[in-house]
Amino acid sequence: MALWALGLVAVSGFAPAVIADLTLGEADNGTTVAVARGQNIFVNLPGNPSTGFSWSLSSTNGEAVVVVGDAVFTADNPELSGGGGVYQFPLRAVKIGRTTFDFSYRQAWNPQNPSKTFAVTLSVTNGAPRLTFAQKANRLWLSWPVAGNADFGLEGTADISGHQWLALNVLVASDGTNYIASLPLSGGSLFFRLRR
Repeated sequence: MALWALGLVAVSGFAPAVIADLTLGEADNGTTVAVARGQNIFVNLPGNPSTGFSWSLSSTNGEAVVVVGDAVFTADNPELSGGGGVYQFPLRAVKIGRTTFDFSYRQAWNPQNPSKTFAVTLSVTNGAPRLTFAQKANRLWLSWPVAGNADFGLEGTADISGHQWLALNVLVASDGTNYIASLPLSGGSLFFRLRR
């Protein structure tokens, strides 16, 4: 699933839309995911190094997305010796095109026989549709271009730190050039994104 545009709106004003980081995991194995040029992508894979197994990048095919740092293991419970956790691989979409990443969960002394594999293809586009915000009276007006964006939906949340994004129950209209949605302003911050 691709996250494309994100904007923050507070009662007193608003900030421009930005492309949010994208996190991929086991559910994305074998898929092709659309990302925007300049977007940071994190591949999170569960593992347990105390078993002798670890995740590593086996191969790449393409130059549109690059590795931008070393994989980092974070234990689920740092106080528990021998426990599992997550290996995180940082990537960045740098140019238009496609790159396939293949990862293997294997023991260092037996690299030919991985116990698990993970593959994902990242398709980099020129950019995301940009959300535009305007405040009129006690309403917030959101718009984004119609051209090429018929398969995007508008989602919102009041807490960006969690995973509580919901499709907004608002009427989205088109003036032929832009999709337009209107919401009443609330007393707190609101976050919006466009998602395929």
